Amino acid sequence: MKAVQGFLGCSYHKASVLQELLSVFFPLRGDCLHVYHKTVTDWLTREKTDGIRNMFYVDIKQANKTLCVMLSHSIRSWLEFQKGSEPSVDSECGGNGDVDDEVEMKKLLYSLRYGIFHLVSSGRIRDAYVLLVDARYLLARKENIISLLGDVMFMLQSIRSPGALPVVGKDVLDPDEMQVLGLLEHALELSSEGVSRDSRQFPGQMIGRLMHTRHRFPVLQKLLRSMFYSCDFDWWCPCVDTMTPAGDHTRKVLNMKNRVKCVSYSADGQYLAIGAEDGTVRVWDISSGTSV
Repeated sequence: MKAVQGFLGCSYHKASVLQELLSVFFPLRGDCLHVYHKTVTDWLTREKTDGIRNMFYVDIKQANKTLCVMLSHSIRSWLEFQKGSEPSVDSECGGNGDVDDEVEMKKLLYSLRYGIFHLVSSGRIRDAYVLLVDARYLLARKENIISLLGDVMFMLQSIRSPGALPVVGKDVLDPDEMQVLGLLEHALELSSEGVSRDSRQFPGQMIGRLMHTRHRFPVLQKLLRSMFYSCDFDWWCPCVDTMTPAGDHTRKVLNMKNRVKCVSYSADGQYLAIGAEDGTVRVWDISSGTSV
């Protein structure tokens, strides 16, 4: 609710009145509004309404557009202010610890967490893409890499689904930009387990997974360079390409009925032996990807 108060720019009293009215449909738990059932939102956002329902109709497309303007302004202001550091209550809000500071911080955190979803849902693909290739934005979300990965996957799925988004003109991504998104998705997927355990691994993981692409995609070269200089904590930075890279440079072994226990390459590097939990060993031709 504090994020709502921040976006609307209203007083605490007005926000409390709004909260009381909204609680008719959305119960408040932990300062967040919740939905009892999807049918409630379907009823509120249904375009063809009649009678008393017109009083409660929500134009979800217009709401998304309006919210996107507020989200973009909040994130843009933070990016300009940060100049490479990570988000904090003190740096963003002045550090006075008063109610306004808390409201502004809640608004910023909501913008960072849900900005991509709202931008993509409104067809503002270009704005979402610009955020995803900004090192400061990625570092701000390193604490929850799974949600970040979900946003990239949602964006790619939405773009690839014909007619799913109102995307026209400048918001259409070119093939290279689509490849960049695909590489980010794969890098996040490969990094998710380690970063989930220790978020300080995020810059090292991303640099290690994407360093082989820096000469092909200038935007990723800029992203990795910015990430290298944007961290204010101790971390390990790969100097050579030793991690499993993002992209089409790896193969998946499918139809393994038992858990893999060990793998070993042949002396000439042409074959790969995979030992399973049941004691069986299968040998694969690396060049063709077939079992021999």
